[in-house]
Amino acid sequence: MTKLPVTISIDLEDFSQDYRRYVAGAQDYRVRTEALWSAYRKIEAFCQSRLGGRRMTFFTTGVLAHHFPDLIGAIASDGHEIGCHYYFHDNVGREDPVLFGQRLDQAIDALSAASRQEILGFRAPNLSITRDMVAHYREIAKRFSYDSSLAIETAFSEFSGEWNDITLDGKMRLFPVAMDHRFGGRLKVRSGGSYMKLFPIEWTIATLKKAYRNSFMPAMYLHPYEFVDDQSFWVTWSELEGAPLPRRALSWARQLQWHVVGNRGIPAKLARTLEEFEHIGPMKMLLENAKTMPIAAVPVAP
Repeated sequence: MTKLPVTISIDLEDFSQDYRRYVAGAQDYRVRTEALWSAYRKIEAFCQSRLGGRRMTFFTTGVLAHHFPDLIGAIASDGHEIGCHYYFHDNVGREDPVLFGQRLDQAIDALSAASRQEILGFRAPNLSITRDMVAHYREIAKRFSYDSSLAIETAFSEFSGEWNDITLDGKMRLFPVAMDHRFGGRLKVRSGGSYMKLFPIEWTIATLKKAYRNSFMPAMYLHPYEFVDDQSFWVTWSELEGAPLPRRALSWARQLQWHVVGNRGIPAKLARTLEEFEHIGPMKMLLENAKTMPIAAVPVAP
């Protein structure tokens, strides 16, 4: 059976610090060094054993690169592409476009210093950008060769023309993440992360195939904490001190979604996906194929 192409990328952030900042307003930065190294070793082993040694893109937060440059340098030295995942792991729609641009520059400086790479691609934390955020997209287009923040559930060609101005006349390419819906549109399913963990893997496979049918490259994304099942990224009750009690309790318990439920099933789900898809390499490889495209839905053969 001929396999379909896919790009598998990692959204690399320190969950524990990001969560403490989001829930309790923590301003200090304590890196989960061993947890991050352990997760990376498992990701690298996965690349070697299941992806034929092909490299991936690690969309990395600038604050992690600033505080943990050794890990980012090691990932880059191993041949992986380092992309930008903003400076903090914040939803970018909440940022003023001017501040957004400043934090992009801050992230690029940290990531390029740690990796010794040119930072070509961007992915917004939580895919928190929509097609109507024109000012934000123009800031992205000034700085990057491609963006992989947009989650769409329609044929890319149906609206790609409107992006010419936003992407500086097509100078930046768009590599969307596929999205599908279930239960009459009440649940939207993206191709990776918790959606892959919590729901049947056939849903993820169907979402990737939908991207292929709509003529853009299927893209799957994962996180470091999905490669471990030892709860090493779990944020303790005391670490959430400062949050109002109801928010503290709900946030503490909700971590089951990321660190417990479904984590042990990840290897089997990845194996099932790779029965039908073949990872082609880091996302920067798509730029070469996209040079002749007005925007960049990389076409694939029907």
